[in-house]
Amino acid sequence: MAPLRPARRARHRRPHARRRIPLRAVTLITLTAATAITALTLVVHTTPRTTRPDHPGDGQQPPPPTPPGPSLSPDAHPLVLDPAGFSIATAPGATRHTTPRTVEYRHSEIVVTVVPGHDALHAGETPLDYQKREPELAAVRAEPSSTASGLRLTTVGESNTFAEGTYQFTPPDGPPIYLRNRVTPLHGKLHVLLVSGPAARHEQIDAAYHQAAESYQLHPEGHPGGKTPRRAPPRRR
Repeated sequence: MAPLRPARRARHRRPHARRRIPLRAVTLITLTAATAITALTLVVHTTPRTTRPDHPGDGQQPPPPTPPGPSLSPDAHPLVLDPAGFSIATAPGATRHTTPRTVEYRHSEIVVTVVPGHDALHAGETPLDYQKREPELAAVRAEPSSTASGLRLTTVGESNTFAEGTYQFTPPDGPPIYLRNRVTPLHGKLHVLLVSGPAARHEQIDAAYHQAAESYQLHPEGHPGGKTPRRAPPRRR
């Protein structure tokens, strides 16, 4: 029988001691990582994006649209200097007609009538009251079925006052008539602007009325602004 050998003692390995990283190295690593992240962010934001061109074969992005400039209405009417001493915007090609009391510009069934200061207000009367006796509205008053709307008195500033009204009536011998009327006292006299025509063309009548009302000026001593507007075409015989 072989002699017994003493059992070997198990070796216990000593755990390795953790190495401590110096504080200076930690700081350096942190700064390096932060710098790398910042550089990556800048690259991402500054790298141009590739967009699909609107047209095949065009490798460049389309230029941004140009902001539109001020637009002028293509329907703006030119200014006419009338021999009666006023200027007004009328449709190109309008013909001038006169009566002892009125000046008319006719174009394509639309008539712009001006009464350049013949009447005056009675004591205590307003321009709105005057429309009840205005000679140019006699045909409206003669028709029992006539209608009136938009009757108002407007004051601009301290003393500039004018009256407006919209009328429609059917004469015995024609289609319904649509009419816009404006009465303005100037220098003690009443200046009447009246635009009329077939009721079916009320939109064109409204447009002609607004342009005429906004442009009407008195020029008894010469041309407005030192410039000579175009003269009205001669009256057709």
